[in-house]
Amino acid sequence: MEQENQEDTNLVKSESEFNLNDLKVKESSSFDASLYEGQRLKIEKIEMIEVIDKFPIDANTGKGIYDANSTLTKKVVEITTEPLKKAIKTSEGVINFTSEDVEFNDKEGNVKKIQISHRFNLQKGEDGWFISKHPKASLWAFMRKIGVQDVLELKDKYVTLTTTPSKDPEDDKIYLNIVTK
Repeated sequence: MEQENQEDTNLVKSESEFNLNDLKVKESSSFDASLYEGQRLKIEKIEMIEVIDKFPIDANTGKGIYDANSTLTKKVVEITTEPLKKAIKTSEGVINFTSEDVEFNDKEGNVKKIQISHRFNLQKGEDGWFISKHPKASLWAFMRKIGVQDVLELKDKYVTLTTTPSKDPEDDKIYLNIVTK
């Protein structure tokens, strides 16, 4: 018991040797999403994919209720932009874009390009999945905004990027999104 207390005391002593004034705050990466606010990119890919539905419809209320353990699937349309180009901010504050793609290494060490994507829910009817024209249906509103009648016409159309802060108040990250409304 006395030896354990001795070890704990030694640990505290070694920690007290650090000078807290020397600690610096450092960004986790050099990527600055705010440089891309308002940039326009082409839609490169449109696909219908199946994803886990974390908000399945409750039979009693008819409303979606969050269920982290849900295994139900739904279909969504996912649009993906062309890769982001490197942004350089001049000393005058002007942002210039190079022809070089922004790249990063994933967990496995593979080089990936940064592309922005957005998913739109589809509706399920008796005849299968469809794009709803309901006023609250986000895909149809987005298609009207872009000026197309068919989802495949979205390819090669331009979209605008915006930044959104993290929903976590403890997190100061900002994320790039496609303006959809």
